[in-house]
Amino acid sequence: MKVKVKAGRVESFDLDEYSIITARAFAPLATLLSLIAPSLNKDCRLLLLKGKNYRAEMEEARKNWTFEHEIFPSKTDDTGVILAVQNITKKGSL
Repeated sequence: MKVKVKAGRVESFDLDEYSIITARAFAPLATLLSLIAPSLNKDCRLLLLKGKNYRAEMEEARKNWTFEHEIFPSKTDDTGVILAVQNITKKGSL
């Protein structure tokens, strides 16, 4: 597996070539999906470090997005999780 670290505005990257994308303290889930989902490939998986409000973020994101997820406990923060998100689709799109 090849790893690339990119610096810059996420909107400027073609994310279609990546199978895993990670982010920490970047944006609420709904905002993040709005920014990157249009350029993700269908098999991409997001690994997101989220804090204690991750459930509220997921609820807000589900207003406009459908996705599958898994939740893994953080080893460094008792209230945090690693949120794995995949199969992301904007509601109302084909």
